[in-house]
Amino acid sequence: MSIKNRIILLVSILLGFALIAVIAGLSIMKTNNTALKDLYNDRIVPLEDLKNIADSYAVNIVDTNHQLRNGNLTWQQAKQNIENADKDINRLWTKYMATTLTPEEAALAKKAESLMIKADATTKKLLSLINNKNMEGITQFSIDELYPSIDPISAVITELVNLQLREANKVNNQQEDFYNSALQISIIASLLIFILSLIFSRQTLIAITRPLNELVNVSQGVQKTGNLSERVSITRMDEVGKASTAFNGLVENMDNAIKDANRVVAAIAENNFKERVHSDYHGDLLKLKEGVNASSESVSFMMSELEKIMQALKEGRFDAKMDPRVPRAFSQDVESALTSINYIVSDIITVMDAMQQGQFNKRVEAEAKGDLLTLKEGINNSMTALDNAIEDVTRVVVAQSEGDLTQDISADYYGELKTLKNAINASAAKLTDVVTKAVNATNIVNSGATEVAQGSMDLSQRVQEQAAALEETSSTMEEMNSAVQNNADHAKQATDVAHDVQQKATEGSSVMQQTIEAMNAIQESSHKISDIVTLIDGIAFQTNLLALNAAVEAARAGDHGRGFAVVAGEVRALAQKSADAAKDITNLINESVSRIDQGTKLASESGEVLSTINQSIDNVAQMIEHIAQASVQQTEGIEQAHKAISQIDEVTQQNAALVEETSAAAESMSEQAGILEKDMAFFKTGNVAQISHKKPAPEAPKKAPAAALPSPKQEKPKETAPAKKQEPEPIQSPNNRASKPVKEDEWSEF
Repeated sequence: MSIKNRIILLVSILLGFALIAVIAGLSIMKTNNTALKDLYNDRIVPLEDLKNIADSYAVNIVDTNHQLRNGNLTWQQAKQNIENADKDINRLWTKYMATTLTPEEAALAKKAESLMIKADATTKKLLSLINNKNMEGITQFSIDELYPSIDPISAVITELVNLQLREANKVNNQQEDFYNSALQISIIASLLIFILSLIFSRQTLIAITRPLNELVNVSQGVQKTGNLSERVSITRMDEVGKASTAFNGLVENMDNAIKDANRVVAAIAENNFKERVHSDYHGDLLKLKEGVNASSESVSFMMSELEKIMQALKEGRFDAKMDPRVPRAFSQDVESALTSINYIVSDIITVMDAMQQGQFNKRVEAEAKGDLLTLKEGINNSMTALDNAIEDVTRVVVAQSEGDLTQDISADYYGELKTLKNAINASAAKLTDVVTKAVNATNIVNSGATEVAQGSMDLSQRVQEQAAALEETSSTMEEMNSAVQNNADHAKQATDVAHDVQQKATEGSSVMQQTIEAMNAIQESSHKISDIVTLIDGIAFQTNLLALNAAVEAARAGDHGRGFAVVAGEVRALAQKSADAAKDITNLINESVSRIDQGTKLASESGEVLSTINQSIDNVAQMIEHIAQASVQQTEGIEQAHKAISQIDEVTQQNAALVEETSAAAESMSEQAGILEKDMAFFKTGNVAQISHKKPAPEAPKKAPAAALPSPKQEKPKETAPAKKQEPEPIQSPNNRASKPVKEDEWSEF
């Protein structure tokens, strides 16, 4: 299986698990929503209707009768109140009977309905007495018939209210059991998914890194030992297998070419000048073949001429001349040329050895002429340029490590050194810009942690851009060998696939965020129910006040109000039970909100697991990008330059750690402001930041300063600062939005 297919399979499995989790979460939320809706329609609303029915009997009928006898109401007002109460009772009772009733509830409702028929007859008789304006008849009727017919209804309605509370408690217990089961299943499934993901990810990493490590080890072995007989073992033909096959073919061709060249040279050493390279080669190896054959022809010709000269010397002919095709001063300059070349080569070896030891101050001192002089000057100039570049890079990096961000590289360089210079200057400019913004942000930390957190995010993004610039610089240094470049291209393709996979994992995280938002919507519904319960509690409080007034009026009526006092007591008891029930329902709603918060937290943790997997995929992409770096380490000098870039990367990591410290400072607000200002004072950017503890007006984000990347014409391109990411608003705690319940102290007077 190819690397691309392995990664696609891994992401597909993870996305499948995420989809299953989302579907399960939506199913659970649907079940909870249905249960809450049934609880509201079949228990809470009927509870309010029963309370209003009881009030209509106890307040609108009995209290109206009492106020009529006391002279507080006219005959017409009393009639209107009783008729309205009768209509409300019939309407509310019809509405209540339309709800879903349990067998026990249906039996109680049937009992209450029979009592209500008797009470309706009594109410009609009361209306008849009111129409006749018979006050004496009303007084005797209230004691003998009205109170005895209405009091039993209050008792039955109280039983119905208690039944509603019991049924609501059953629903609560069922939902709690369902939640516990779903929570256990979710935890077990999350652990299994996490373990399976780790196992499959580990196998994928091993399948990718093991052949890559072998390829790197073989290439480094060929580089260090020069042994071209080493080969990379190929177990499968994926992207790495194809790269290994190409590498083996390259080494095989080089090995054969060198063997042919050694064979021709060995034949020449044995005075056999007829040996030639006959194998087919291409490119530079073809040039090597032609050069070796041409050299053999030349040596054969020169040796033939030398034999003629030596034969002439043997015969005593000192005026012998070489063939005109041979250079005239050949015989005179051979020894001096060889000596000069030996001196030059010795100095070059000395300079190269010093460069391998990290010393760039050595130069080629031997005298030379012609092409040797050009070679000498070219090596010396290259060493001088490399020495100056390393010195400038070291100066800038050391200054950055000491907090001085004002240093940059101003000297002119060419080629890869120019690219390194531009990258260092761009890195320093970006780092200076980031630190400057961080220093400015420190001045307003006491005014709000939000601005400091935003600055930290901006700084983190620029540090990532600097790390990316370092990766590009390192990648540029790896383009020195054309054969290894082919391997880097394959690694680049694998990196693109890894980025696509990372995008898909990010989409999975987005789906998980939508799940969290849906659970927040359930929280809003719970808050609405809490408001309704608060309203019920207020109604119970007012009912208790009415019952108290009724008791006072009954006391004034003496023996005639004794029955009404009993009704008032029952109403007070019913109001107290309604208040207790409202408190229980409030606790139930708060507990549901708490459990929904736990579900939101679990979904957030699942999103974090997806983010961790996303980071692992990103690490795989970075590992593949490092293939090209290992392939182009052909000389010890480039390794030294790579170490210098690694030092720059280390400074970048220190800056990243500083970003985390800045974020921590935002949480501790003003207590950490002084410490943060002292830490940021360590950096010297050349800009003077005015310290102000007043909260400034918000400003539009400014563009980041342009990185110092001069072209041959000293033009400086501008670079726009990346847009800041908008942080999601925190989810408001349900405790902050819950309505204020009635205090216990308000009931103490009763």
